[in-house]
Amino acid sequence: MDGALYVPLTMVAAPAGYGKSTLVSQWVEESRVPSAWLSLDEGDSDLSVFAHYLTGALETILPEAAVDLWAAFGGSSDLTAAMLGSALLNSLAELTSPVVIVLDDYHRIAKSSALHELLRIFVQHPPAKVHLVLISRMLPSLPLADLRGRHKVTEVRERDLRFNAEETDAFFLSNTSIALGADELADVQEQLEGWAVGMRLVALSLRGANEPVRFLRDIEGRDGACREYLVDQVFSALASDVRERLIRCSVVDRFCEDLLETVCDDGRTQSPPEACRGELFAMVSSMEVFAIPLDAQGRWFRQHHFFRNYLSGELEKQATAAEIAAMHSRASLWFEAEEFTQDAISHALSAEDPEAAGDILIRARHAALNRDQVKTVERWLEALPPSLIANRHDLLIARAYALADRDDFAALGPVLHRVDELLDGREPMRPVAGELELYRAYVLLIRDGDAGASLDRVDWALEGIPAAHEAIRSEAHHVRSLALQMLGRGAEAVTDLARVGAAVLEPSALVRTRLLGIQAVVHLLSGELSAAHRAARQMIDSPGVPPYTANWARHLKGLATLARGDLDKALDNFEAAVEQSDALHTRAAIDAHAGLALTQDLLTRHDAARDTVERLIAYAHRTGRRESIIIAESALARHQLMVGDTAAAFAWARALDTGAAGPVSAFWLETPRLTALRALIREGSPASVGRALSELDVVRAELETLHNGLQLAEVMALQVSGLYALGQADSAAAVLRSLVTFAGPRGHVRPFLEADSGVRAALRSVALPSGVEADRERLLLAIDGRPEPSSVYPPAETNPDELTNRELDVLELAAKRLQNKEIAGRLFISHQTVKSHLKSIFRKLNVQNRRQAAKRGAQLGLIAN
Repeated sequence: MDGALYVPLTMVAAPAGYGKSTLVSQWVEESRVPSAWLSLDEGDSDLSVFAHYLTGALETILPEAAVDLWAAFGGSSDLTAAMLGSALLNSLAELTSPVVIVLDDYHRIAKSSALHELLRIFVQHPPAKVHLVLISRMLPSLPLADLRGRHKVTEVRERDLRFNAEETDAFFLSNTSIALGADELADVQEQLEGWAVGMRLVALSLRGANEPVRFLRDIEGRDGACREYLVDQVFSALASDVRERLIRCSVVDRFCEDLLETVCDDGRTQSPPEACRGELFAMVSSMEVFAIPLDAQGRWFRQHHFFRNYLSGELEKQATAAEIAAMHSRASLWFEAEEFTQDAISHALSAEDPEAAGDILIRARHAALNRDQVKTVERWLEALPPSLIANRHDLLIARAYALADRDDFAALGPVLHRVDELLDGREPMRPVAGELELYRAYVLLIRDGDAGASLDRVDWALEGIPAAHEAIRSEAHHVRSLALQMLGRGAEAVTDLARVGAAVLEPSALVRTRLLGIQAVVHLLSGELSAAHRAARQMIDSPGVPPYTANWARHLKGLATLARGDLDKALDNFEAAVEQSDALHTRAAIDAHAGLALTQDLLTRHDAARDTVERLIAYAHRTGRRESIIIAESALARHQLMVGDTAAAFAWARALDTGAAGPVSAFWLETPRLTALRALIREGSPASVGRALSELDVVRAELETLHNGLQLAEVMALQVSGLYALGQADSAAAVLRSLVTFAGPRGHVRPFLEADSGVRAALRSVALPSGVEADRERLLLAIDGRPEPSSVYPPAETNPDELTNRELDVLELAAKRLQNKEIAGRLFISHQTVKSHLKSIFRKLNVQNRRQAAKRGAQLGLIAN
């Protein structure tokens, strides 16, 4: 085990009872290295749950790292392996002395859990001073062969933990003062096969046996029942009060002194005197054969699984179903008081009291939502019987929050209808009524487009939602601000948001960043690009901003900078958002990929754009959602238009189901409906262009009604292109004047960057009203020198001596398709340094992406082909 301090990973794998946990516990104690110990169960398969417990465990030994870790992921509801892995590696990277993290019972983690991916990330890029110990009954799905080849893993297996004959003889002599004869020793070896717990059970039994040899012969005659027989022999020799507590303790998967007393004290049986309670707990917890410590402080223990199964059987024999349910109820109350909500719900359900489980969820949900733990609440809901949720309006409202969070109107509508059925005209409590009205307002706004009715409802909702319900109130302000913006009152919405933020005395990171995010969205929809960028920058600069919110800010910054034509900054923002796209709302992650691809195309990095689109299509298919796949295919068609493959884009546009294409009213960059119209115009036939212009008239009217300046600029640019294609120069010039008048003062450049040569030429020559000429000049200055769509520039020659040694290292690893984080880990440099080296490599080799760099590097002999 001492080798564990020289490698990132130590794997201790063997069946139950071979002393895995005991071995590691003793080694940790003797090594005197600070350690964090987590005993895992099925619930820890959820990455959010694991992250919560991991942070708590690290807090006992590395409080500053725990604070950094929590600040990095902030209990995010959309926590992913990549997101937590990045946060974990960063928070532990600067340690100067070794620490050990022990994950016990790793075999209990579900095969589908993202925790396996997290550990793969960890062992591929381990912090220098952190040593991970996994204890499991089976080998985990980790790249062990690679780790063995690189001498990065120490393994302790069943063969290492078995007692051989010499060890067995020494063990019994030291623990029983009995020297076994050769025959007895051979019998024990044959029956127990070096099973560590079996040895301890035999030793305990021999101490009280009048005829040790006869006892050993009894074991020999038990065959398959040997283990059960040994447990029974040892257990029956314990004092009755210890036996009773061990049996009752089997209802929980872990215990501490307070929990043990809570579960065992039913108010009727004779309880030990207060002075003796600690002694009894000490006695139970010190019996290593029954209790395994879970922390260095000696507070938490668990029963060995083999013995817990035995004790559970004894409990069913000795207690009635009602008594067992009462124990679970007491455990549930204790766990809720200690804020272990998942455990509290689980024990309430084990007590066959689903109503109590539902009550626990309702009491805990707002605190969880205020920590942005939407998925945690969803997991609690999933544990409840569906029939319970369907018949409780408060639980249905809890579900409505999650459905609204992911814009699942198909499911949200029936949930709200069922709530109305259950209430049957009765008015719920004001906070509940306010939240319910919020979701009705959301449906009216987003699905039905009725901003006026939505505003009335959300104003009423805000009057009833308590200030302590920060997440709910933030959503209400989101709906209210969007409604105001759609009514042409965007400036009022921004002013109100600033007033709300100022009125909160100590706004949390969630409230502060959400209000800024709403401001950024309102500014975007209004076409106020600089203001949108400023609000997004404030989001990402806010103290304690969680990764989910920070990545939203990166995407919003990307949208604003791309719209302004600042392609280099847009590229940086979209690259950062895509790299952490697991920490984004699905629709936003798709849009970030599309934004990156379009930016790469506008920079004539068409191969890189194609790679990005391919990754987007793969991502969309992984979501399994039809609307995601349609958007990804739309991004592909847009890329095809940028590189001149009009026929492929036109074929897609003709086949598109416009009913499934989605609206144009939001702030998303990639909208299939507009991309299809762009393809029709680019195809050029009078029929296609005429069809596109007819639909663009409808879309423009909708956007003007909704005051959506962001999309309106793009629609007008498409109209100009289509009208010129049909030879309607006067109509095209009129639309172009409106476009310049709107886009010029706001610096809205992108529609002109993506436009064809006819639109660009018209921008230079069209007659404009007085006072707009300066706006024309600003737009021309922004697009001057930018290539038109479908322009591809060949790479130039380069001198291989220009690359530094470090750049050659980065190029070699990039050619092997390692990601930036993997390259950083191999070279012991920061992620940002890798990005800087790659940019320098691309510039020096005059290429646009990794694939081209690898090919060019091989041609020049810089790296192996």
